[in-house]
Amino acid sequence: MAERIAASRHFLKALNNLWQVSSAIFDMEVHSPKSRTELDDMDFARRHNELRNELTGLKGPEALGEPMTHGHGNLHHLFYEYDAGLYSYHWSNTYTYDMFYSAFAKDPMDKSQGHRYRHMVLEKGASQDEMFILEQFLSRKPTTDAFFKELGLVESVDTPLLKESSFAERDPAMDKGPSSEERPAVEARSILEGSPPVGGNTFVDGGLSVDGAYVVGGRVIETYPSAEGGPVVEPTSPGQRIRHKMRHIAAHFRRNRQ
Repeated sequence: MAERIAASRHFLKALNNLWQVSSAIFDMEVHSPKSRTELDDMDFARRHNELRNELTGLKGPEALGEPMTHGHGNLHHLFYEYDAGLYSYHWSNTYTYDMFYSAFAKDPMDKSQGHRYRHMVLEKGASQDEMFILEQFLSRKPTTDAFFKELGLVESVDTPLLKESSFAERDPAMDKGPSSEERPAVEARSILEGSPPVGGNTFVDGGLSVDGAYVVGGRVIETYPSAEGGPVVEPTSPGQRIRHKMRHIAAHFRRNRQ
């Protein structure tokens, strides 16, 4: 019985997550108009219902010829300093599950991993860029694999820490890294010069360098390794990257809908 109760935690999770994704996309769209005119011309109720129909497959009373509902009025997040931030529920869950499955799933009470987490994450506070801290802890860029595993959408997941060494084996000089203010300029220079990021990303015992998404000149750029080994730079706006990620997650949910 206990196993059945534990398994039921995923009941209707797919539908619930699809609703959250549709709300997150709506949140980003209504906070991303290019002009005041575009904002004034938005039909918020219609767009909210369109996204709900598209992503969850659920139709409202308008499908029966009745007036459409105004479900976006329930999104209280939009009105108390959470605007354009609804996506962060999924975003933070993705990071949380990746960290848990990578370091604690086998033994949640593992003292060595607990010390490692305390030293590499908690002790840093706001002294370093959060993504920089996360990539150091994982020794790689985060993935969505563990997130889908927790939701029961995949049978297994392989999210190892690429380096199992403890913090005591790390070079203290590499542990500092650039500050949040310094990092954009440092990473922009690294990308333009075709060199790996510097400070805090190189492990003495592994030589692993991690690069990801950085803000340069007001734009978010993401680096990918090219066939020649150098970075390929693809500029996008923050809103476009988030909406693309949300639609990717929604597509995965639809393929595995209960």
